[in-house]
Amino acid sequence: MKKGGLDNLTSHLVWTNLLSFLIVLAVFSLTVFAFIRTRSDVENRASLAKLADAVIASIDFDDNDTSVTGTPDLIASVMPTESSDTLQKLSLEWYDASGRLRMKKGSLSLTPPFRPGHSYGEQAHPHALFLTKEARIHGKIIGYTRVGQPLGETDRNLQDLARGLTLGSIVAILCSGLLILVLVRQSVQPVRRNIAKLRQFTADASHELRGPITAIATNSKVALKYSEGMREKDREKMEAIASAARQMEKLVEDLLILAAADEESAIVEEQKRGADCDISQLLLDLIESHRPLAEAKQIALTTTFSPATAPLTVRLRDENGGADLNRVFGNIIQNAINYTPALGTIKVDLHRDGERIAVDILDTGIGISKEAQTKIFDRFWRADQARNYRGGGNGLGLSIALALVERHGGEIAVVSPAAKTGGSCFTVHLAAP
Repeated sequence: MKKGGLDNLTSHLVWTNLLSFLIVLAVFSLTVFAFIRTRSDVENRASLAKLADAVIASIDFDDNDTSVTGTPDLIASVMPTESSDTLQKLSLEWYDASGRLRMKKGSLSLTPPFRPGHSYGEQAHPHALFLTKEARIHGKIIGYTRVGQPLGETDRNLQDLARGLTLGSIVAILCSGLLILVLVRQSVQPVRRNIAKLRQFTADASHELRGPITAIATNSKVALKYSEGMREKDREKMEAIASAARQMEKLVEDLLILAAADEESAIVEEQKRGADCDISQLLLDLIESHRPLAEAKQIALTTTFSPATAPLTVRLRDENGGADLNRVFGNIIQNAINYTPALGTIKVDLHRDGERIAVDILDTGIGISKEAQTKIFDRFWRADQARNYRGGGNGLGLSIALALVERHGGEIAVVSPAAKTGGSCFTVHLAAP
């Protein structure tokens, strides 16, 4: 895994954990707020119910349950100062049996029209809760009381609670985010060290193998060059040794390129991309160099662009990027030739795609299954169909192509629109100047 990929994994873990904590915290805060608000509403309604009962209970009745005054004393009488101040903040209203207002006490103004019955109501300005309740004697309604209570203090308490929960949640998220970041970074440190060791081992092993492999290749070439008197079976064995040495040389070279690409990928974003490359001419040169191979297999290798009419350039991270692109597109074109049968077609298209330059290499070859499309850029992976079609290769070509393209801030993808009938298309996106 590249350092950039590990950094992306670290970022993903941090944000996933932080988002999970945020969801839990939001659910908790909303639950607490909803519980407190519901509890306050229940308490306010219970308080109004007790007040309405107190108003009705203050009506004077004689021994025959006949009203003496016809009005509640709680509204009509003058209460002690402490009780009077409390009642002045409320609204106490008395209506006769026909619904006419007879008496009122309190500074709270209830604007909704009076409606007989037993029901709670709420008004917006000023925010208040009120209760209408009838007074009955022997089942007969003798009047109605409507009591109201302002909700300004309740609203302020709920606002303070909301602000407290919000502020507490923000502080908790910030502290948790820092803690999660530290813990995730600590947890991936062993992975970073292991990746660094594997990368160093790959580079060291490749360097160490170069010498013996070069010696084997050189000696086998010399033996084949001066093969007079060598038996035919010995010559065949020597040719097999030379072929194996060439494959090992290619493998070591590819491993060194991958190791270098992995090492440099960590600092690509920190370096300024200041080299432009004429990709039109680069592709034409590659096509011309591969044309003899294509013609030998009776494959039509064509282009849909001309640098004279539509020259296009790409922005690379350094002046050596042209060699990297040569290797990338050379590998893709070579694979297309290898896996396209005789009388097939390979088409190379170059065009601008928004703010990027796109290169499409489309062939009519054996195609790539959907399962293989997800693994084709893995190191040392080769589809069974490809193995059966052509031997050789080490399964690192497309891995190297991916590493080199990403090194220059580009992307590479493959689709096989006709996997059953054959054909695939590799698309490379690179930054425009």
